[in-house]
Amino acid sequence: MVIANFRQGGGRRRFGHRNWLVAGLCAVVATISSAQAQTATAPPSREQYEQLFLITLKNPSDLDASFRFAQVAAALDEDEAAIGALERLLFYNPKLSRVRLELGVLYYKLKAYGQARVYFTSAVEGEGVPEEVRARPGLHPGDRSSR
Repeated sequence: MVIANFRQGGGRRRFGHRNWLVAGLCAVVATISSAQAQTATAPPSREQYEQLFLITLKNPSDLDASFRFAQVAAALDEDEAAIGALERLLFYNPKLSRVRLELGVLYYKLKAYGQARVYFTSAVEGEGVPEEVRARPGLHPGDRSSR
């Protein structure tokens, strides 16, 4: 299966499905590794999830609480809730490339490969992208072979 990606200027460029799969897997492994390292001391509880949910419900513009909620939700395999919180973060600040990367990982876990591709691509192509995001193997469009 071939996935199309539009270049600047309206041209079409094709990437193999396998390349997107590799990029997604690299991001998933990196995120799982960092999540395991963060939760090695104390795994999040359902109580934390509920408390953070209520905080974000009362004050949706509290970006710190929204990000903590997304982390806890993802750790508890509540991927849709994590996506909602991360999408809300992008509403308030659309330049957060790290959030775009995490959204790509979550959509990939849900097998929404097209949406994951959009977020992976936007995570590395914007201005002011942190080097740790840009350096993730297989995420930069130039790293993929075209077909």
